[in-house]
Amino acid sequence: MGSGCTVAKENADLVILDNDFLSIHHAIMWGRVIFDNVRKFMQFQLTINICLCLIVLISGITLGNSPLNVIQLLWINLIMDTLGAIAICTEPFEANKARSDAELNSNRISRRDKIITAEMWRNIIGQVIYQMLAILILMYFGHMMFFEKSFNLITEVLRDDNNEATDKMRLHTMIFHCFVLMNLFNQINSRVIFGSEKNVFKTLCNNPFFWMIFSFEMGL
Repeated sequence: MGSGCTVAKENADLVILDNDFLSIHHAIMWGRVIFDNVRKFMQFQLTINICLCLIVLISGITLGNSPLNVIQLLWINLIMDTLGAIAICTEPFEANKARSDAELNSNRISRRDKIITAEMWRNIIGQVIYQMLAILILMYFGHMMFFEKSFNLITEVLRDDNNEATDKMRLHTMIFHCFVLMNLFNQINSRVIFGSEKNVFKTLCNNPFFWMIFSFEMGL
């Protein structure tokens, strides 16, 4: 702490500048909030990456091409992941205070604790299954659902002789926008990482910065 000797400060992992014991409480609480926010982002990030890998792999094996091109993949990784990290990792102290206060005298976060818990894997796998079902239905049956004339998913080109977009390119655009919107709203789900928390809307209005980023991503 503030009055500690220089040797202790040099060998400490954390130095509190004053001698107020309330600062210890705040340091522990904020440390747990940051740790929880990292978990939330990992849950969000893994869902996107697993879905992207499965979409590219399955479409490449079955159709010989991917509905998501290189520019779209870069857009998802650079824009959604970067802004998603800013939005999710700015969750305030108040959002986690009740849970942290209850756990302060019982559960201590150890360095050996897993970052990804069983509840998080449940959320990730459940969201991946939902997103993959939606994308696969669009990928294989979208040409019959949304277009008057069906086309061959393998041999159809993306642009015709006049360099105009074909129905296949329109279908790929629909798949891209569907994937982006599903993950955009999955940011709200990713704010819950504990099995005891069932209501994802409980802290819906506690972080205005989250909604600023959310609106910006929606506008893009």
